[in-house]
Amino acid sequence: MAASEAFYKQLAEYGIGNGQYLGSSVQTPNLGTGATVTEATVQTLLTGQIGSGGVPTNDANTLYVIMMPTGKQSTYDTTNGFLGHHGFTNKNNVKVWYAVVEHQTTAVTANNVISHEIYEAATDPDEGSGPGGVSQAGTGWRDAVGASDEIGDICNLNSETLRGTVIQKVWSQRMCACLGAPTGILEHIALRSDGSIFHSVRLPNQFWESYTALDLPNPSVSRVEMQNVGGSATQVMALSLGTLYHRVRDQNGNWTGWGNASAAMGTNVSILGTKFGMAADSSAQMHLCVVDSNNVFRHAVRFADGTWSPLNDTSGLIGTPGGAATTADCAGFGGAVQMLVVNAAGAVYHAIRNADGSWQGLNLLSSNINGRPVGAVTVANVGNELHALAITDPTFPAATLYHRVRHADGTWTNWGTPPNSGHYQDVSSGEVSGELHVAVSQNGGGATFHRIRHADGTWTDFSDIKAQAGNPGTLDSVTLTGSPSVSW
Repeated sequence: MAASEAFYKQLAEYGIGNGQYLGSSVQTPNLGTGATVTEATVQTLLTGQIGSGGVPTNDANTLYVIMMPTGKQSTYDTTNGFLGHHGFTNKNNVKVWYAVVEHQTTAVTANNVISHEIYEAATDPDEGSGPGGVSQAGTGWRDAVGASDEIGDICNLNSETLRGTVIQKVWSQRMCACLGAPTGILEHIALRSDGSIFHSVRLPNQFWESYTALDLPNPSVSRVEMQNVGGSATQVMALSLGTLYHRVRDQNGNWTGWGNASAAMGTNVSILGTKFGMAADSSAQMHLCVVDSNNVFRHAVRFADGTWSPLNDTSGLIGTPGGAATTADCAGFGGAVQMLVVNAAGAVYHAIRNADGSWQGLNLLSSNINGRPVGAVTVANVGNELHALAITDPTFPAATLYHRVRHADGTWTNWGTPPNSGHYQDVSSGEVSGELHVAVSQNGGGATFHRIRHADGTWTDFSDIKAQAGNPGTLDSVTLTGSPSVSW
């Protein structure tokens, strides 16, 4: 469990970063003939082994987890009725943080205790047994009421399965509940005005990780999009100087390098620097929907084996969107992919690529919205419904956000403005756990905001992403994707 990035993400709201598993070492010290071992003995044996025998040197961020052998128990645990505890001592004037776990007959109980103690040692490290085995009052996180429990105590032996391993749930102060294994997270990338790109993740406890700068395929990126495909990897595409580049983030947060997707598709067509779409179908294929510099709407597929189809001109299959195309987006809908294409007059067209490769459309969806042309669109599949969002006149100070739904029977609701909306220049959407998530960048302000449309049709207010993720500067465009629990 300690090698999994997901294990440490459960503590993100407490300011705990990603941990690293440093390995294990089997020690066979003389513990005497008694049934119990004093805390002073545990500390002496531990400090004596540090720096030798595969036991790393102590520092401010290293935690040693001691597994008690069969037939021996910690005096501290037997006295207090514990299955384990955490504490600290010193070596070379540096704290030695450790946890003791009593021998358990099942892996489930052992994992519950191990995770319980690691989580508490990270958030309240100086509580428990101090030097010489003397109990200490912690200065870290403790419940302000009741028994002043730590974050493991409140959820004691309340299990969850995370990445296939049973661990104990941990208390989330943000949610005021025991935090279970995530049913989905939200990944987000923002593009800064200078062409730099930044990545963040919204965790199940509603906490946004800090924006992290990503390396670029070329010195300047004009557009970036992302899509989780197949549940285990998030694919990202960036546009630089008319060329498309591609990379993948796996379930452990590891990134591949950038590859030249335009070359992989066998095309030298220059891509227009406006919003383009990425969609996943039920066969773990990624569909790319773009407009080229000649205002032609094009489509390609990245297959599950990593190969690409050509970037095909769709006009011979579905015609043109009433003139020159300017921007597009798409969303997976089972085996099919549904697309919105906007033309130079600001009209919105809808098309479908069926699972068998046949096409339907293009059909005019809206010539305008309330008399104003559309400049940006996004679509997301939530359940059996397609959600479309549009911004009218993104460069106009009064640019307005609109939303509508296509039901499973093919009928559409009317365009409506979500409550408490402002004026935005870019919009992106995705699905997490049966709910629609929307991100926008503020018109002229460079801020990024997020909101949710619940399954009952109600909306949350917009929340400021930068307030949690940090402020990397003026952010012009946004993209997001929902990811299942296996992807962080």
